[in-house]
Amino acid sequence: MKRRTAAVSVLVLGCTPLAVAQSERLRKIGILVPTPGDSTRYASFLAALRKLGWNEGQNLALEWRYVEAKYDRVTAMTQELINAGAEVIVTNSTPAVVNAKKASSTVPIVAAAFGDPVASGLVASLAAPGGNVTGVSIIFDGILDKVFELSSTLLPRMARVAILYNPQNQASVPAAQRLESLARTAGVSPRKVEASNALELDGALQAIATARSEAVLVPVDPFMFGQRQTIADFCLQRKLVAVGQSSEFVAAGFLASYGPDFNASFATAASFVSRILRGAKPADLPVEQVTKLELAVNLKTARALGLKVPQSLLLRADEVIQ
Repeated sequence: MKRRTAAVSVLVLGCTPLAVAQSERLRKIGILVPTPGDSTRYASFLAALRKLGWNEGQNLALEWRYVEAKYDRVTAMTQELINAGAEVIVTNSTPAVVNAKKASSTVPIVAAAFGDPVASGLVASLAAPGGNVTGVSIIFDGILDKVFELSSTLLPRMARVAILYNPQNQASVPAAQRLESLARTAGVSPRKVEASNALELDGALQAIATARSEAVLVPVDPFMFGQRQTIADFCLQRKLVAVGQSSEFVAAGFLASYGPDFNASFATAASFVSRILRGAKPADLPVEQVTKLELAVNLKTARALGLKVPQSLLLRADEVIQ
């Protein structure tokens, strides 16, 4: 595996580490993990918190809840965390943040990654959120264009493409629509397929097979992230080109991905939590946008599919799995 550092960075304001006296009272934050697969990303969040002077057991207490991609549980779990004394709620994904906000309009909520928060009504504006939600936003329009371009580069004669998305994710619905529009414009026949739980995913994958799709595009979503190995295995068995939006999908067996460096966005979320614990108000903390994007390619998958990846694409890749 080779890796190159991308030339773009995520701005992290106010991240100068401050020494925290051991006598300082224990502060509690609540962490809502949408799917088990997101746990690894929270390691980046916790590492960044330590660099900022926040250490579990010394001046910080963590209260965890696991959603298992069942977003209707988020509001109740958020209330549990608040009742347990959490001063800040941290989570990721648009549906998780939307449902967390239903539990409180005052307790700070920090998103480690979510879609357009203005479009979903979570903040008044990126510069001045104006409520109890802030964090790291990912605007997907341009990224989705690159995802479709990537699929057509890998499969130049692609005629049919499936778009596998979670209809319960407010950010995934417009993403699927955008990919559908891009496909039609390129003369490719698209098929949108929905799944929000394991049973629906089984049916969705069968529908993709029945439609004789040649490629599968998966917009970013915690549920799909948690099911990435299942999707990757299916696509390999059916000889389908699978393209996702994070390098973890490629590590699972997808042919390629293009999207945000989520570990960077989760690390950035730590700076929001630190500032809030030190007295800042989420209403006054501008939402930051992820600008660090990564292209990943799996050559092992390419060989299994009998495809040759263009050298020009490999030279641009931030990560290549051999």
